[in-house]
Amino acid sequence: PPEPYYMQILKICEVDDAASNIRAVTRYALNGEEVLRYQSDQNRWFSVHPSAWPLAERWNQAKETFAEITPQRCMFFIEQSAQFITGKTAQPTARVALIPGTQALPRRLICHVTGFYPHHIEVTWERGGQVAQGEQLSSGIRPNADPTFQTQVSIELGQEGTSPAEHVCVVRHSSLGNTTLRVTW
Repeated sequence: PPEPYYMQILKICEVDDAASNIRAVTRYALNGEEVLRYQSDQNRWFSVHPSAWPLAERWNQAKETFAEITPQRCMFFIEQSAQFITGKTAQPTARVALIPGTQALPRRLICHVTGFYPHHIEVTWERGGQVAQGEQLSSGIRPNADPTFQTQVSIELGQEGTSPAEHVCVVRHSSLGNTTLRVTW
């Protein structure tokens, strides 16, 4: 199968100390590289990557359709997010999926963890109570639409004799205290 593409959208609200000047910025990135940016103070899309120039121009011509976050919406999001900024935490949830192998690619287990705050988290695979052998690949930590975060960690299962049920996704996060979240396939 083809390699996946990751589109990330980051919405930023910049507020001065007096909260009198608010600037909203939206950044689009493809595979970790920023390609487009919207700035509310200029009410305009900018192409950061040369190939995105036609799209930025099209979106600038249709401002009503492609208008982005406004300073007023920024204040709303800041007010909604204040509960997390003031020390609140959110516990992660996790689910495990098996990606079947092909002739070219081995089977993989993926542990998708979401809904946690703050963003610091540890996700590992264990087998038989020990850290599982094999390369564990992480997507990195990505923001959700709310103030929480998500990540996924996968591990290659290798030979056909290895049962996915032998593996456990182990999640450690400050919101869980001294306990761990353990999820099997």
